[in-house]
Amino acid sequence: MQVGFGNLPDPINGKQLIEFINSPKDRRKPIVEGLIYERSCVMFASHPGIGKSILTIQMCLEISAGLPVFGAFKSHPTKIYYIQKERPLDEVAERVEEMQKTIPWNPENFIVDSELQTFSLANEKNHQWIADRIAKHEPGIILIDPIGAGTPGLSKDEPANIFCNFLTALQKKTGATNILNHHI
Repeated sequence: MQVGFGNLPDPINGKQLIEFINSPKDRRKPIVEGLIYERSCVMFASHPGIGKSILTIQMCLEISAGLPVFGAFKSHPTKIYYIQKERPLDEVAERVEEMQKTIPWNPENFIVDSELQTFSLANEKNHQWIADRIAKHEPGIILIDPIGAGTPGLSKDEPANIFCNFLTALQKKTGATNILNHHI
């Protein structure tokens, strides 16, 4: 996913930055007020088995319908593309089945992709087709759970940089917010 240097716009200087700051523009809108904004990146990190997936699935179901997240944070209905990087699809289905008893979510705004489990997100050969696969659904949020599964070596500079470049390009292509679950 290399970009030719000749195609890049020139960097901006301080005067141009001030002009940009002072120009009229739309602010990034909150998806979850006080917590998650459009075109941003949020990471939930903890030891494996603590409950990141359960919390983020609950959060995404609530966001799908524009319900208050965790009963406290006002949200706006948003389409979520959930990349399930580990465990069988049955596990997500069981969790959603249980949660839907109390969360009136919007199934039209929740996409689960468990087919990407065996593809490394730090392999540049995979980036374009994965980005195309996701972009056609026009998500407002892309959740990767967890980022390390099937993407080994993220503690090393080169794979981590490739993965970060993928996230940046994916966000540029889709305009979506990235939510990342990470095992520490």
